[in-house]
Amino acid sequence: MDNYNQIIEAFKGGKVIGLSEVGQKPEYLQTEISHIFLFSQTVYKFYRRDSKGFNEYFFDLNDNEKRKKFYQEEFTSNHYFNPEVYQKLSGLKIEDNKVSLVDNLSTADDLVIQMKRIEATNNLTHILLNGNLNPDDYYQIGDQMTKALIGFNKGKEAKGNYYEIMRYFMDDLEVYLRMYEKEITREETDLIIAGLRNFVENHKDYFVRIKENSLIETIDNHADNTYYNNGRVSFIDAYLPKDSWRIVDPLYGVYRLLTDVAVLTSDETAMPIFKGFQNNYPDYLFDSELDVFYKIYFSCIRVGHFFTVAIDDTLNRDIALRYLNFIRSKLKIL
Repeated sequence: MDNYNQIIEAFKGGKVIGLSEVGQKPEYLQTEISHIFLFSQTVYKFYRRDSKGFNEYFFDLNDNEKRKKFYQEEFTSNHYFNPEVYQKLSGLKIEDNKVSLVDNLSTADDLVIQMKRIEATNNLTHILLNGNLNPDDYYQIGDQMTKALIGFNKGKEAKGNYYEIMRYFMDDLEVYLRMYEKEITREETDLIIAGLRNFVENHKDYFVRIKENSLIETIDNHADNTYYNNGRVSFIDAYLPKDSWRIVDPLYGVYRLLTDVAVLTSDETAMPIFKGFQNNYPDYLFDSELDVFYKIYFSCIRVGHFFTVAIDDTLNRDIALRYLNFIRSKLKIL
């Protein structure tokens, strides 16, 4: 871990050799799996090695070879969705107690993703909190997002038994929520997970009927990772860190974002996103029971995220509580 902490401190101090903005100290953000260093024009994303719960249960980013492979896969995927933002995958080399950006990835001590900094005001979470969109915007978001996923999946073959996939998702979700027992009691997590598991078992026939050839590879397209500017949707940081999280029913993909719109505005406001999805998948009819199920499930994922980034941050804690209260209200009708 010695060079790990040295790299973090070098970025925080603006002392990494080869930085685009020389002499600047960045803004700093820590997420579940990343250190984010935000300079005036450039953002550097450096993976955490010390997220113990994530490393143990989901994907071991403390393993050097696995982490480097993940960097390469993530950059390739995100560059596909947003080549303007995802500029370069660079190496980090430590020599003479100094940290440098280097081009040779094979001999680097670690890697880092370099991105163009973009306006946070175009981030969909920010837009939702400020109420700046109309129904046609939401329709365009749903339509463009779905078309982007369809294009991403051309030539790919996604395999899996969707009922078994959903059971696996419930297992991972339980582990994930247990990581936030300071904010969500064990008893409440038990109640949430039991409700979701019961739904999956009671709708086993539905999930089993979803054919293997209809599954797609999805992305992490929640509202923090979705940008909307001048009528155009784009994504950042959208690569999911675990293989088994990526193969889903197309409906799953749209509810990842639709849930954020419902929580931060209203269920009614979110409906045009579903309509935009339906423009590409007309056989998918709105189902009120699945609507509640997916909204609870994705809200559980988001509540953990906002509690993570809420350290000394009242706004993010308030948002986390909005998600938690949304879960509680939907659980009553699941």
